[in-house]
Amino acid sequence: MRRLMLVMASLLTAGGYASDGRAASASDLAAAKRLFEAAEVDQTHMRWAEALEKLERVVDIKETAGVRFHIAVCQEKLGQLAKSLESYQRARDLASSTGSNEVLEMVGPEIERMRARVPRVRVEAPKGVGPLVVLIDRSVYADLPSGHELRLDPGTHQVLVKVDGEVRLDRLVSLGEGQSETLRVRDWRSPSPAATSTPSETSPSPAEVDQAEADGGVPTVAWIALGAGAVLGVGGYLAYAKADDLAAESAAACARSIECDPDRADAVRRWDGLALGMWVGAAVGIGTGVGLVLAGDEGKPTTALVLSPSHMHVRTTF
Repeated sequence: MRRLMLVMASLLTAGGYASDGRAASASDLAAAKRLFEAAEVDQTHMRWAEALEKLERVVDIKETAGVRFHIAVCQEKLGQLAKSLESYQRARDLASSTGSNEVLEMVGPEIERMRARVPRVRVEAPKGVGPLVVLIDRSVYADLPSGHELRLDPGTHQVLVKVDGEVRLDRLVSLGEGQSETLRVRDWRSPSPAATSTPSETSPSPAEVDQAEADGGVPTVAWIALGAGAVLGVGGYLAYAKADDLAAESAAACARSIECDPDRADAVRRWDGLALGMWVGAAVGIGTGVGLVLAGDEGKPTTALVLSPSHMHVRTTF
C-alpha cells in the first residue's frame, strides 16, 4: 500500500485531465497532491469517511487508477461494498488504459474478493414482460431486462418493481455478505380459472361446494335415520310434557275429591310410556345415523348439497 501511495504522488505531479475531461492546471495538480497526502494521513488513522471525501475531491481534479483504488478501499471500510466493487473495477479499467501495472497487480485479487462479498438481488418477470423499472431504496434502475442482477450493500432494502408505470412487486429484502435472492414478478395478465369459467346446471363451476364430497359421502339412509331420531326426540318431549300436565290436573282433582279417578292415572302412565318409547327410538335413530356417517359406506346412496352463484339444490347419487 505504501508503494502505491508513492506511485500516486508521482502521478499527481504529472499533467493530466480532470474526471470531467478538462485539462488540469499546475495549481490544480498541486492542490490534488495536497488533498491526497491529507487523505493518506486519514487512512493511516482509519478515518475512512474523511479520507474518502478528500479522495473524491482529488478525482474532480485528476482521475487515476490509484486514486480510484484508494476510494474503493475507503468505501469497503465504510461498508459500501457495492460501490467499492465498482471503484475497484473502475481502477482496473483505468490501469489497463494507462499501463499502470502496479495498480493492475493489486486490483485483480481485490475485485474477486469483493465479488464474493457483495450481496446480489435478481429480478425475474414473466415471459414477454418488460422492460422493468426497479427502485431500490432511493436508487432507480430503468429499462432492465428480466433476470438482471443488481449489487447491493449488506442490510435491509425496499425493492419495488414497476411495469408500464404500475407497481407489480413491493418487497423488503434483507441480505448479508455474499447472499443473493431472486424476486419473481407474478404474471398478472393471466386470469384465474374461476374468473373464466361459466356456471351451468350440467357443469358446476369451481365455486360450487359439493358437501357430500367434502364430508366423504354421507349415505341417504344416515340422513333419514338422523331425521327420524330428531323427530322422535321432539315427539318424546311433547308426550312427556302432556303427561306432566295430566299429572298436575289429576293431583288437583284428587285434592277436591274423596278418591282419585284411576283413569287419570292410566292416562298419565300411557303418555309417560309413549314419551319413553319415542326417546328410545330417537336414541336408536340418531345412533344408527351417526354410525353410518362414521362408517362412510360408499355403496349406499349419497346426498350432496350443491351451491353455485345462481342456485342451490340437493343432489342424490345412487
